[in-house]
Amino acid sequence: LGLSQQRVGLEGARLGIERQKLATEQAQLVQAEVGKIQNAANKANIVTSKVDEALGMLGGTTTGILGAVGRFIPGTTARNLKTTLDTIKANIGFDELNAMREASKTGGALGSITEREIELLQSTISSLDIGQSQAQLKKNLGEVKTKYEDMLAKAGMLPDTEYQEYLNSRR
Repeated sequence: LGLSQQRVGLEGARLGIERQKLATEQAQLVQAEVGKIQNAANKANIVTSKVDEALGMLGGTTTGILGAVGRFIPGTTARNLKTTLDTIKANIGFDELNAMREASKTGGALGSITEREIELLQSTISSLDIGQSQAQLKKNLGEVKTKYEDMLAKAGMLPDTEYQEYLNSRR
């Protein structure tokens, strides 16, 4: 009887250790997922901030033909708008690449990507070309902002007041 109790005791201790390992692994997985959500929220906040910045620069001399020419002149608002749009497009492109990698079974099955493919990835939400009309660029920037606000809302990362404004804007 004593030997049997020792075996039960050892088996119970082994199960306790297994449970501890499992709990630790689960906690690590949860922590990794929370980190991914926080990183995505940080990027979404950067993009929405840059969209607001770009919207503030839209004007007759920063879009259309004047913007297309002005983007080459250092120190102009058109140049600043172009670089802000480049930042937004880069974030969109990286987000799309990461989504494709995560959807891939191997996680890296994309291989090398051409510059043209990157441009196409950057336009998956909407085209952001400084040569577009002011109205078109404003509409497209709004679409980008909506997508990233939706991401923040789904992640529950919008502050309460912004979340209420977001809900009200959808009505």
